[in-house]
Amino acid sequence: MQVPALDPGDTVEVPRRPQVPGTYEGHDGIYVLGEVQHPGVYRLEPGNADLLGFILQAGGPTDDAGLENVLLLRSRPDGSLLRFEMDLASYLEEADDEHNPPLLAGDTVYVQQSRQISRILSSNITILTGMATLITSIVLLSTRSN
Repeated sequence: MQVPALDPGDTVEVPRRPQVPGTYEGHDGIYVLGEVQHPGVYRLEPGNADLLGFILQAGGPTDDAGLENVLLLRSRPDGSLLRFEMDLASYLEEADDEHNPPLLAGDTVYVQQSRQISRILSSNITILTGMATLITSIVLLSTRSN
């Protein structure tokens, strides 16, 4: 590709790099992690400064998200962390603002996996492990008898 020569008075337009969800690099970002579509760092902006707003900016919750137990981590001036457990499901059902707080620069939001999904997975793993043990025992016994 040849670069065209420029003449005095010519204007060059350079397109902005498209913003990829969760790639904000400023000092006033909010970290959104866990069971969301696009985990990452999002810019804190006026009018979009609450918990639900940032989860929606991150593409919304995944199918495995447990909105009844969303963690909010906030740094104290001494460097220690405050940990809040938010029931965003209650906010969505009852419009209880206590469960949808405004966020501050540097906050971390962690949408945990649904406890129900975790229980289903762990019970299925137990069943599958038992079945694998049984099948292995049957194979070993049939191999010995031959």
